[in-house]
Parts: sequence; C-alpha cells; structure tokens
Amino acid sequence: RKLAPKTLRRTLASLRAWAKYSSNEDLTRQLSDIRLPPPNRKVAKLPLTKQEWADMIVEIDRAEYLSPAERAVLGIMACSGMRIGDVLRLTRDEVSRGLAVGALVYVAKGRKNIEIGIKPIKQYLNMLILRENWERVHDLVSTRAKQRQSSASQQISRAIKEVGVKIGIPANECYPHRLRRTFA
Repeated sequence: RKLAPKTLRRTLASLRAWAKYSSNEDLTRQLSDIRLPPPNRKVAKLPLTKQEWADMIVEIDRAEYLSPAERAVLGIMACSGMRIGDVLRLTRDEVSRGLAVGALVYVAKGRKNIEIGIKPIKQYLNMLILRENWERVHDLVSTRAKQRQSSASQQISRAIKEVGVKIGIPANECYPHRLRRTFA
C-alpha cells in the first residue's frame, strides 16, 4: 500500500518489537533486512504566508458569521500560536488573572505550564471575559453538554475553514494547527 514513510517506520518498529518479544529469531532477521525510505512527509505542511496570515486576522476580527467566542478563540490561536485544545481548556480564572497581571499562564499539552504575554491577544481575552456563565472556553463555543470539548474543537475547525475560504485559501488547506505552524 502507499503508506507514508513515517507510518511505515512506525509499523516496522512495532513488528520488530513483537518479533523480539515473541523470541522469533527468523522473523527478527527478516525484519532487520527491510530498508525503508527516509522519514519525510509526502506533502509538506506549510505555514500561511505573511499576507494570508494578516488577511486571516483581519477577517477574524470583522467576521459577522462567527460568534464572539469563535472569533476570540481563532484570534488567540492566530496571534499566540496556542493549540486549539489549549485555548478551549482555558479557564475563566486563567483569563481574568492573565488580564490582571499581563501574562497568561496555562497548562498546555503534556501538562506543561506555559506563560505568554497577553499584549497581542488582549482584545480576544476581553471578548471572552465579558461573556457570562462559563468555566472553560469550550463552554462558550459549544452548546452540547456531552463531549463539549470535542464538539467545540470541531466547531472551531469548521470556523477556520470558513474564514480561510473567505480570504481565498482552499478549505482542505486551512486547519487549526496551521495557525500554530505559521506563528512559529
């Protein structure tokens, strides 16, 4: 099959581990003879251009078709490079403390404590703090009670595709992590 090089490497590593675990010397020898292509991606994951990124921020700020919470989440992601899950897990206390002290401290993927300056995202944090009755940001984005964070994540993914299409980026090339890659 036409699997990506990294997938082939992961699969081969799993097979080698199984052969070693099962003490199958013949299979171990056969697997050690297999050579794979270099682990490069089939399709490069490219950041947005500076112009696309600037257009994206302008469109997020003026998009009437997005809810204020969606605009805030997309703006935070575009201007800080935060992951979608990290933004959706932000608590009301973290946002209000960040606005008070000028630095947003949050728990990121892998349970790492991250601190970022709020200057580029202050307007978006203010949009969130003005809303009422929420504990985490995903409460503002999704109305579904069960699986609220995954539902909110899907909603933000659709919103970013919609914004991308409005500024001329094909929907299949516009996804949340691309904002993080662009910011980096």
